[in-house]
Amino acid sequence: MKLDHKMGLDGVKYFGIHLLLPRYGNGDITPCRELRGRFQFSLLDSDGTPSVVVGGPSMNPVEFKQQTSCSFSKLMLMSELLHASKRLLENDTLNIHLRVWIEKGVKHQSQIGGNAVLANDGEEGSYRGMKMLSFQMGNLFNEKVMTDIKILTGTATFDAHKAVLAGRSPVFAAMIASDVHEESRVEIFIEEFDNVVVKDMLQYLYTGEAQLLEERSNDLLKIAVKYELTELKENCESMLANSLTIENAAETLVLAQTQKANFLKCRAVEFISR
Repeated sequence: MKLDHKMGLDGVKYFGIHLLLPRYGNGDITPCRELRGRFQFSLLDSDGTPSVVVGGPSMNPVEFKQQTSCSFSKLMLMSELLHASKRLLENDTLNIHLRVWIEKGVKHQSQIGGNAVLANDGEEGSYRGMKMLSFQMGNLFNEKVMTDIKILTGTATFDAHKAVLAGRSPVFAAMIASDVHEESRVEIFIEEFDNVVVKDMLQYLYTGEAQLLEERSNDLLKIAVKYELTELKENCESMLANSLTIENAAETLVLAQTQKANFLKCRAVEFISR
């Protein structure tokens, strides 16, 4: 892991974190080998509470090759990191918690050149099980296996499963349950969001992953709020909070207020008030 601070094109100095794969264990220096995995950085305040969190088990997998890195070069403003109210620097020490989930059952020890071993512990096995579940649930949606309800956007139709919609969203559950004593609901109309946002939301319901989290955070936040998808809402808030700039701060604050996104609102207010 590498830390740095650089001046952006906007003339503002940013703090960045980079996760680097220097080499493999057991002296393996094969340059073409790859590892796929997910990771989560958490900056801890003086109480040990995560204050800034990026990444996580639901992010898209990242491919690492030897001597390559994955970077959050604009994780936060240096002025924000140094501000006393954030309580991130105690005795000039920054505490960072890093979690890494490696696919294909390989776990790498923390020291450079440590031995790579097969991961048999409960946490890694549980993660692999969740990945397989996500893959299989994604197939249910993509292959339209035994679907029993349609989501209509006005220009597109998506086949889905009542049980999945109801299990993942209290709003969908209420809509479906309201028809128990009437003719069974077979269609739900969602016309205020475009096709790609609706599809990505549905993909998230099945797999726990939103492919458009970076490009369409604003719209995904709105649809997450509408259908009470708490985790997706939190992921969108985190993404937007870590993407604040002078140009978008005011617009982001308005979005946070209208969507009752309190975490994002606080971050936007702090950014603007500096």
